[in-house]
Amino acid sequence: MRPAGSTGEALGPRRRRFPVLNVALFAATIVTTIVAGAGQTLLPQGELSVRGVVEAGLPFSAALVGILLCHEMGHYLLARAYRVDTTLP
Repeated sequence: MRPAGSTGEALGPRRRRFPVLNVALFAATIVTTIVAGAGQTLLPQGELSVRGVVEAGLPFSAALVGILLCHEMGHYLLARAYRVDTTLP
């Protein structure tokens, strides 16, 4: 027996759910890039408060996440343009 869609037939509509995994991975990316950015600027000063880490790491995180967002949305939008079944990045 062949899997659905293997002969070119259209698959049924997919259920739309809240993308919990996508949001969790995005949040993990934000946190890790903030910590990485803070690690580059806070080591000489040694200020390790949460506010200090966020303030020091935010510019690095914003730049890197902006680049990643543009890159991944390019994949997503082209897949949608060519009608490839895809999920959010």
